Amino acid sequence: MKQTYTYYQPEYVRKFKCDGQSCSAHCCRRWRIDIDKKTFKKYSHIKPKSAAKEITSHIVKHADNPELYQIILDEKVSCPFLTEDNWCHIQRTYGEDFLSEVCVTYPRRTYTFGDYYERSLTMTCPVVAAQVLIPTEPIKF
Repeated sequence: MKQTYTYYQPEYVRKFKCDGQSCSAHCCRRWRIDIDKKTFKKYSHIKPKSAAKEITSHIVKHADNPELYQIILDEKVSCPFLTEDNWCHIQRTYGEDFLSEVCVTYPRRTYTFGDYYERSLTMTCPVVAAQVLIPTEPIKF
């Protein structure tokens, strides 16, 4: 028997889509950016091999968790894959499927309450903050 889950979320959670070009966010700057093992493996197998080597040269094993890797931030304390127009080079070149779990889920959050789940967006994202604090329509669930 297939298990069903009940999710509660504001309508804007479902509609949210990151748009780096119109965003002043710093999610790709000054934050530790973790890479899950599966994503690192995917990066390691990118063709041509020189592209894989270029990407993985900016990633090291996580100091505290052997299941994670971490992106080495550049001299501007930014993700080295962040382009000048605030897009992710990896996403632009290889597609959203190549983003790490952290990059795909931020600023989304899921909380569990027994058999129920609540989805929300964190206010550390300025686009989210504007949607929540200055809504153009009433918030619906």
